Amino acid sequence: MAFGGFRGNRQSVIWKWQFTRKCLRKLPFNARVLGVNKKRTGDTVRDTGTMLVSADFNTIPEQYAKNAPDDARMDGVPCVSFPFYIDHLNPAAKYLHWEFSDPDSIPVCGFEWIHWTMANLPVAALMFDPSDAHALQIPPDFSRRVTAMIPEAVQGRNSQASPLYGQDQRNLQLVAHYTGPQPPDKDHGYVLQIWGTTSPIAGLEQGFWLNEMLHGLEHSQVVDGGGITLIGKC
Repeated sequence: MAFGGFRGNRQSVIWKWQFTRKCLRKLPFNARVLGVNKKRTGDTVRDTGTMLVSADFNTIPEQYAKNAPDDARMDGVPCVSFPFYIDHLNPAAKYLHWEFSDPDSIPVCGFEWIHWTMANLPVAALMFDPSDAHALQIPPDFSRRVTAMIPEAVQGRNSQASPLYGQDQRNLQLVAHYTGPQPPDKDHGYVLQIWGTTSPIAGLEQGFWLNEMLHGLEHSQVVDGGGITLIGKC
């Protein structure tokens, strides 16, 4: 599968990771953050840029969300992940890890709903756009395809795996892959946050829990990060 690169004129909501309260909450302060923004060369400091995460849309398209067609669902849940872009990645980042979640679910169910987690995705396994060495594309339906394409990457459990939800936790195709937005009360803001590290997080297997990844980041060399907020329609 070809992985494209940067697209012009795309609409996005982009924010800086090191100034984002959510990311700082999720990444403990004792994590080693190396080389974000600045690279020292001799006596000068050169700005290398921070990872930028973007998409071709502000609102998650229907085929990845609540109104997905039947062939894009598993057990009634949207299961085809949406595409997005990662630009200006710090060259020291060799592995990517991300979380896609819904903080607006807290008033509805009492906790932040986890829709997708990914860890230990090797940057080298993704094809760079030859016209822009900093641009990476995560293609549509990556969640269902990545295990066959890049077996060293692992996906964690989403909130469908909660004992409170009653889903079969052995069904990793549902509880350890992408599940699309289905807000029941109003439009929600969904947050995708990505971290780049110099090495994989040790000890993570398919079906890991989010807290395991976050604890692993505490002991990793986190060299870059970014995020985007997208709207999921009710």
